[in-house]
Amino acid sequence: MSIPRIESRGMEIQGKKSAFTLAEVLITLGIIGVVAAMTLPTLINNYQKKETVSKLKKVYAILSNTTMMAIAEHGDTSTWELGNNLNWQTSKAFAEKYVIPYLKVAKVCENNNTSDCNYPISKLNGQSFNNYESFAPSYRFYLVDGTFVCVAGNRFYANTHDKLVQIIFDINGPKNPNIVGKDVFFLEYFIKPNVNNITARGHEGKMLPANLDYQSRNTILGTGNNDFCNKSKDGKGCLAVILIDGWEIKDDYPW
Repeated sequence: MSIPRIESRGMEIQGKKSAFTLAEVLITLGIIGVVAAMTLPTLINNYQKKETVSKLKKVYAILSNTTMMAIAEHGDTSTWELGNNLNWQTSKAFAEKYVIPYLKVAKVCENNNTSDCNYPISKLNGQSFNNYESFAPSYRFYLVDGTFVCVAGNRFYANTHDKLVQIIFDINGPKNPNIVGKDVFFLEYFIKPNVNNITARGHEGKMLPANLDYQSRNTILGTGNNDFCNKSKDGKGCLAVILIDGWEIKDDYPW
């Protein structure tokens, strides 16, 4: 027996599936695109911050650990040898005795003029550091993880230290952005503070972020005359801000 035509049509209507129109699809894609355009930069920015902090913590721990090992082998830092003048030979001698032996070094820059040992870096305010020219006397090397390290030994420093060593490091070497406060950071090695420098004497033998020893967070982020952490300055104090904030790059950090 044949099925009535009307029932056949009813089944066709019942089995029919609905679909989005082209206009509806385009509108939906447009909304997704707008939302992505609004949120993607923030997501990328947050990821870059977290990646930077992760690398930064690792490198800082590695470099700081050299102090304990060097003290265990060579005694109190106040007795360590450091030349009277800031030059390449002084920095080399210090690094080879008190720093490099306790690190996994991939390459030493015997000639600072090679492109991978003298690449351009910028201050946080956008001005150039002239391919590390300001730190020409530093002794430079690469760690196995690609971190670029400059050790600049100096016996006297602004009448506040009898012996001070500055350490500059780039967590990803020549790769961009090569900007102080973004991937380039500054440390100060308190070998022997001046007897009158009471604050610094409390940190003798320690390797600290630049400006951490005598400045508050608000001062470092301010617009004072020193090389602190804001977009009108060098950015040398930015590592201190990240450390004060518990290893976090907060919203008011000049990223």
